[in-house]
Amino acid sequence: MRVLPTVPGSLPPGGVSLATATVDRIDEDGTVHVAFPGGATSPARVAVPLGAAAPALPAGTAVVVLLEPGCEQPPVIVSAIVARVPVAPPPVVELAASQTLSLRCGEASVELHADGRIELHGERIDAEAEGIHRIKGAQVRIN
Repeated sequence: MRVLPTVPGSLPPGGVSLATATVDRIDEDGTVHVAFPGGATSPARVAVPLGAAAPALPAGTAVVVLLEPGCEQPPVIVSAIVARVPVAPPPVVELAASQTLSLRCGEASVELHADGRIELHGERIDAEAEGIHRIKGAQVRIN
């Protein structure tokens, strides 16, 4: 396979080539259109790895496009070109405070205190478990 900076209509005879382009727009029906250097635009197909959901390709995304000579189908977007590789979130996120750590959202809050107390405040508190739901303490008070 030869890698050439090319646009539709300038393919080598009998060869397949790759070209760079940018995502121009995505129609309401999901059709992706790419823009080639020089201004030519074309609808495109998107190569998606098996088992993966269709990737997000906002307008302006740089892509690599496979151009197939003699093919009646639109070019195929085979990859997005990105400046950075997505980084997976850490498996554990730790927040620390010396006295009290508070999470608040509207009228709801969770407070963790240095002395070991945990306070939950809210209009309604729901607790569910798929398996065992254990409540354990030296004393358990309900109401």
